[in-house]
Amino acid sequence: MKVVVEILEGARQGERLSFEAPRTLRFGRHPDNEIAFDAHIDRDASSRHAELRLALGGYRLFDLSSANGTLVEGRRLDTEGLVIDAPTEVRFGGAGPRCRLTVIADGADIPQTIHRTPVDPIGSPAAASASTPLPPESGRSPATPAASRRFGSRTVAGIVDEALRRSRSGQRTVIFAALGFTIVVSGIGVALALRSRPEAMRKELAQLITAQSGANETERAELQKRIDQLAHKLGRGVEIAKANRGTVFLVVSRGSTGSDGFCTAFAVSEHRLLTNAHCVQLADELRRRGNKIEIVPNGGGPARTVVGWKKSSGFRASHSRIGADVGWMAIDAELPERVTLASKEVVEAISAGDTMSTYGFPGRLADTGAPEATYVAGVIGRVTTLEGRPGAPSEQQLLQHSAFTSAGTSGSPLFDSEGRVIGINAGGYVDDGAAGRPLPGYNFGMRIDLASTLLNEADE
Repeated sequence: MKVVVEILEGARQGERLSFEAPRTLRFGRHPDNEIAFDAHIDRDASSRHAELRLALGGYRLFDLSSANGTLVEGRRLDTEGLVIDAPTEVRFGGAGPRCRLTVIADGADIPQTIHRTPVDPIGSPAAASASTPLPPESGRSPATPAASRRFGSRTVAGIVDEALRRSRSGQRTVIFAALGFTIVVSGIGVALALRSRPEAMRKELAQLITAQSGANETERAELQKRIDQLAHKLGRGVEIAKANRGTVFLVVSRGSTGSDGFCTAFAVSEHRLLTNAHCVQLADELRRRGNKIEIVPNGGGPARTVVGWKKSSGFRASHSRIGADVGWMAIDAELPERVTLASKEVVEAISAGDTMSTYGFPGRLADTGAPEATYVAGVIGRVTTLEGRPGAPSEQQLLQHSAFTSAGTSGSPLFDSEGRVIGINAGGYVDDGAAGRPLPGYNFGMRIDLASTLLNEADE
C-alpha cells in the first residue's frame, strides 16, 4: 500500500511525495512532521495540524485540534475524522496549504499527473520517498506482512543507525543480527542509504532553519542544537576550528573609559586581516575620538596596534539597503597563521543547502584580555545578488545563512565544509515592524570575492 501526497497550494506547491505503507503521516509546520509546511509562509497551518492513520486496513485523516481546522470541500473534519478511500483534496487552515491525498493499493498503478519541478530558494526539503515503518500500535493492523515488506533507504539507514548505537553500548549480539537482517533485506539499499545520508541531512537542516522563524525562544534553542549537530556531521567542525584557531582576532577599542571588543577580523596575508566595512567605519570614528584600535588573538596573547584600514567604496551605512560590506585592517607585525580563501570557482558554486560555519567573538563573551572565539555551524539558506535578487553566478554575492550570530561576530569568516573561507559575516535580517525584531536563523554574509579588489588597494 502506498500513500501519495500532492501539494497543490502553499510554499511547497508542486511537490509530489510518495510513502511506502506508512503507519502514520503527520501534517503541520513543525519540522518533525512527515509533511512539514513552511513555518514562515504557511501560517494558517498549525505546528501539528493533522494526522493520517492506518486503522482496520484503511487510512483515516484526523484533525489534531488545530487552530484553523482541517477542511475537505470547505467543511471541517470532526473528531471522527475522514476515511481516505479515494483521491481527496484537503486544506490545512482556512487559507493554508492544500494537498491531494491518494491511497494506492498494492499492485495498483500510481496516478501520473504533471507537476512543476519544485524550486525553493531557501532549500525547504521534500519529504522522503519512503517513510520508516513504525511499530504496530493498539487497534492498528500491520501495513504488509513482514516477509514481503519493501524497505526504503530511510528504513535501511535507520536500522544501521540503531545497530551502531547498540554496538557502542555493548549489545554486540544484536548489532550483528540487525546488520545481517538489513543486508539480507537490501544489501544494495544499505549502500544507497549511506550515500544518500548527506543529502537527507542537508534537507533536514533547511527544514529546521525554516521552523526557527515561527518558534518561541525555547523551541529555537532546541532547533539550533539539532542544526549544529547535523552541520557538524556534514562538515568537519573540529578540524576547521583547530586549523583556524590562530587566524581569528578580536578587534578592540581602548580609551580613557576602558576597553571594548566590537568586531572580529581574520588574517589573510602577512600584515592584513579582513573584516566588515562597518567595523572599519566604527574603528575610524573611535580613533578620531582618541581611542587606540588593536587586535587581540584568539585565546589571548600580545595585542597588536592597527595601523591602517580601508573599506569598500560600495558600502553605505543603511538599514534599508545592503551594500558591499567588506574592509581590511593592517598591523605592523607579521601574522603567523592565515585562513585559506576559496577560489572563484568554489564561491560561484555555492548553493542553498550547503553547510557552513563561522568563528568569531559574540559581544557579551568577548574578553578583551584573553578572548575565546565561538565556533558555530549552520547552512546556506539562500544565495542572491546584494539587492536580494537572482543573478548570474558572478553576481550572487549575498549569502544568507543560519549560524547564530550577535554583536561582535561581525567580520568573522564564513567557512565551507572543507574549511575554506567563502564569505565574511555581516549582519542579520529584522522584521519590518517598528520594533525591528531580529529574525533568528536569517543572517547574511558577503561573499569573499567582494574583498579581492579591496585587498590590492592602499589604505586610507
